[in-house]
Amino acid sequence: MEWASKYSPGVLALLIVATAAVYVLKLLTDKVVASQFDRYVMQMELRLKQRSDFEQKILLDQYELVCDLAERLLRVATDLHRHRLGTQVEGLLRDGDVVPLTAVFELLALKRYLLKQRFYEIFWNQAHTLLATANSRDQHEMGRLEAQYLRNLERLYESMNEVFGIERISWEETT
Repeated sequence: MEWASKYSPGVLALLIVATAAVYVLKLLTDKVVASQFDRYVMQMELRLKQRSDFEQKILLDQYELVCDLAERLLRVATDLHRHRLGTQVEGLLRDGDVVPLTAVFELLALKRYLLKQRFYEIFWNQAHTLLATANSRDQHEMGRLEAQYLRNLERLYESMNEVFGIERISWEETT
């Protein structure tokens, strides 16, 4: 307090006001920075949530498409087998074309952007295997194509489990 006696009351009052102003300015700056930071955090959380929602939607769309293609190809395989056994399958063949298989090829082309490359390759191979099956008359070749179809089917199940994690989902009871 010795230094306070060296200055006039006006200078001391000015020093007190200046100190208070610096303190208030510091508080305001802290509040502005905290407010800006909070706004930035909220914007980032919103972007992450939107991205997460988008990714969930894409994953769900992929799952539905994979299931749809798998069902269609299984139906074609079943109908081709019935046809081979002599059963009349309405809508299967038209002018030498396997009609539901053409629809699968179209869907693969239209939705390729949504399928992961591994699914696209599996379904493409499955569709070509079924096309070769429809055109084959050789029993040995039919056995080879059936084994190829089953290998691709196993690859499909493995890929679905890797991508969608179906095997990891379980029902946990809460008591």
